[in-house]
Formats: sequence, C-alpha cells, structure tokens
Amino acid sequence: MTHVNEAPEVIMFVRHGEKPGEGTKPHGVNHHGEHDGHSLSVLGWTRAGALAGLFAHAPSQAHPHIVRPGRVIATRPTEEAK
Repeated sequence: MTHVNEAPEVIMFVRHGEKPGEGTKPHGVNHHGEHDGHSLSVLGWTRAGALAGLFAHAPSQAHPHIVRPGRVIATRPTEEAK
C-alpha cells in the first residue's frame, strides 16, 4: 500500500463488463437471471467474474506481470443500476 504522498507504481484502467446496446440483443441479465436493460450482458458477467479470479490469484506463473490491485476506485452507480 502506498502512502498518501507516494505515487502508485501501477495504474490500471479496467473495463470489467459490458451492457447490451439500447433495445438490442443480447439482453442484460440481473443476478436472478431475469432480463434487465440496466444489467450486464452474460458476456459482461463472465468477463467481470474472470477478472475477479485473475486479480485474486495475481501474480501467477501464467500471468507474472499482472499485479493484484491494492485499491479499487469506481464510479458511483446510477439510479438505474442495481
């Protein structure tokens, strides 16, 4: 963990998931498996889960240059996001 006055060694920008286009397929799916236009697509849920697993085990022999984040900063969800 860095101190307040120290710059981080690595900054990562991660697109963790994806939502479907407006009114298009594939549909967004909530955590109950129901169609939801404000939720991630199945591919988005899969990508988000895979990234969580990748970072949880980082660094690994398969990915020695991937580091485990010391801090995650995210935007505030919108009212539509669940």
